[in-house]
Amino acid sequence: MQTFLGQSGPRTLMTIKMAENSGRDVRDFSLYPGENEILFPPNLCFEVVDSFDAGNQLIMVQCRQTETVDVILDLNSAGNAVGASAAKPGSSTQPSEAGQLEKAVVKRAVDEKAADELKHWKMELDKMANARALLCTEQARVRLMAAAAADEDESLRDAVQEWRNAVQARNAARVALVRALDDALRVHDERHAEEQRRSLSMEAAALQQQQGARKLTLAEQLRLECLHSQVLPVLDEWVKQIGRVREEREDLDRHAERPSTDKLHALHEAWLTAHEAFDLFQAREKDERRRGSASDAAIQVTRQARRDVQSAERALHRERTMLAQVAAAHFPELFAMEPLLQVGKAEGLDDDEIRAVLVLRELSHYEDRVSISAKEGRHEVWKASYDGKACVLREYKLDNPSEWKLLAKEVRLLSQLSHCPFIAPVEAVFVQHSPERLYLAYIQLPYFSGGNMRSWLSREPAPELLQRKVLLGQLCEALRHVHNHGLAHGDVKLENVLVSLEGERATAHLANFESARRQQNSLSMSTDGRCFHPSYFLPPFTELYAAPEILKASKEGRERDAKPSAMGDMFSYGVCCLFACCFPPNVEAQQQDIRRFREDGRTLSPWSRDKAKHADAHLPDLLESLLAAGGGQGEQQQMAAIELEVARVHREAAWREAEQRRRQAEQEEAEEALEVALKQSEREVATKRNEIQERTKVCKLEAAAKAKAQAAAQLTSDANAARAYADREATQAQAQARRKELEALEKRVAVECARRRAEAERAEAMATKVRDELRDERKKAHAMPDYWEERIANRSPSTALDVTAAHVLRWSGCCRPTK
Repeated sequence: MQTFLGQSGPRTLMTIKMAENSGRDVRDFSLYPGENEILFPPNLCFEVVDSFDAGNQLIMVQCRQTETVDVILDLNSAGNAVGASAAKPGSSTQPSEAGQLEKAVVKRAVDEKAADELKHWKMELDKMANARALLCTEQARVRLMAAAAADEDESLRDAVQEWRNAVQARNAARVALVRALDDALRVHDERHAEEQRRSLSMEAAALQQQQGARKLTLAEQLRLECLHSQVLPVLDEWVKQIGRVREEREDLDRHAERPSTDKLHALHEAWLTAHEAFDLFQAREKDERRRGSASDAAIQVTRQARRDVQSAERALHRERTMLAQVAAAHFPELFAMEPLLQVGKAEGLDDDEIRAVLVLRELSHYEDRVSISAKEGRHEVWKASYDGKACVLREYKLDNPSEWKLLAKEVRLLSQLSHCPFIAPVEAVFVQHSPERLYLAYIQLPYFSGGNMRSWLSREPAPELLQRKVLLGQLCEALRHVHNHGLAHGDVKLENVLVSLEGERATAHLANFESARRQQNSLSMSTDGRCFHPSYFLPPFTELYAAPEILKASKEGRERDAKPSAMGDMFSYGVCCLFACCFPPNVEAQQQDIRRFREDGRTLSPWSRDKAKHADAHLPDLLESLLAAGGGQGEQQQMAAIELEVARVHREAAWREAEQRRRQAEQEEAEEALEVALKQSEREVATKRNEIQERTKVCKLEAAAKAKAQAAAQLTSDANAARAYADREATQAQAQARRKELEALEKRVAVECARRRAEAERAEAMATKVRDELRDERKKAHAMPDYWEERIANRSPSTALDVTAAHVLRWSGCCRPTK
């Protein structure tokens, strides 16, 4: 099982439950008779029941056999039926033709339904793709026309109008793309793409589930196939793209107009000011040093000026990079219109990948420079710091401008390979002129505290063998990444492998890709064992690590065969494995073993084989395959076999390291668990102690609260008594006031009653008087009958009538009592 699955890497183990005994034992015909191999007939269908992630990139899948979907290829049903019908005499092919016709009709209906479901999505995808292609074409045309319009040649002045026309066409293409994106978003919201995708996925899942329980109809089978092959892939792609569509639409809104370069110019002016101040302070400090009177204040001022230059350059580079990204995506004419975006154009470095790391710096802008160059190295190498971050500077002395372009190719190559964590990235590149040479180019790399791998192997105490294997495995992954990009390193050696240390963990980083560049003309050998081009000074390889076929071809002048190759890299990797795993840490002993290795023709001899076997039982076979001479027709197969063997060995090493780490982790976990248990018990004791203390405090607080409650009750009773007395006094005062009000009211009522009584008495007296007068009048009337006639006659008719009526009434009133 381990032979097939291994211990690491992406692996899948499938367990299949068969519904019928259709498999055949083929051990007698297999290349592996010891394995239980089963051969299944064609056209079997399986359903995934469940899956399980077992860890370490191992996925276990449980499947079961289902009925065959395609009835035409079902050997147990349709095929036999067709054969039987064909065997009968007089049989006709009309049923099969009718079945094919029915299938064609159903398929046409299913396809029409699918086309109707996908019509809007495909149309919007095509519109966006066409709009993007048109905009890309117009952007390239604008960039070309802008470069021609910015040229000082008088013959190209007519290109200005063409550039303006190209800008107008580009703007129209931008508007068309915005419209297409808006339409896509509108259709997505109106037609509910995600809900449609969810419903169709549920439909497909339901059909898949029914397929396991019963035999689907022809329409259901074709519908299921159409959903999986046509509908769902398009909807998945649509849902996947809609997020990017929104981002693209927002990006177009943000950059609707050409960005201003005012901030870039301001930062450039600030950088120039800081640079001039730094040059002034640095010249003053050098002058004082020359005179022997340099003060700490002058040194501190220069250091601060250098930091100001670093800060200003960082801000300028960020702004320039941001504008360059916007220009490359939306306004390519900025590269021709803005001189500050043309850094490196004079050297032919008009490339986005180079522009990202190309900076305006000088060697004097770096602090704490310490030379770490090797004795036999071609380049000057410094450890320095920039803006507070440690780094490594490698100097390239270039006598020809074309060499700068080749160096730029190396930087571009490293940018393309920067996705691999085991390849050293380039942080910055800058060039400055020198009085002695035309160019001095510098590449800034990260500083790795472990140095190169050879010095790391020589340190005390020596690294463990398992750790060395891990670094060799990482180097193998870096070479695999390089080879997968169709490239070859050309100078693989321990000195070109940098080691970063994070605690006890070490990581390898492949560096120095000079030799991966294209070689030209003939080669010559240097005195330090390196082969280089006489005019371009390009070091393709190191003799100690070079493959025999490359070294032989270089000596014979066959430059085509002397170029770097993947097989040559693997030979160099074998030498690295031998040196890293078998050589002692002592430098003198290493030199002695290297001499013996040279004398043995750089092949395994008995002494080196014994050392390799002592390091690892599989290492001699690995070294035999790696150090074998390349060439011939089977080079690719040999390299593939070597890489597989290397991967297997390093998988085992990684597994051993993982196992060791697992055991160490288990021990650490046990210790941590014990420590956690101790801390937990201590916490529990402390918690109980705190509970007792809290309980005591609570009791004291309860007693104090009880005393306070009693005191409060006493105070409350006193307050209640005082309040009752005050209420009683207030009630009495209110009652007295009410009594006074009632007495006053009573007096007013008595006075009123007396007044009314007096009025009544006066009225009674008046009535008595009137009554008496009437009585007298009546008496007179009886005595004098003619009195009223005379009195009425002496008055007017109306008055007489009134008086008569009044006297009649009065008379009747007076006479009533007499009755």
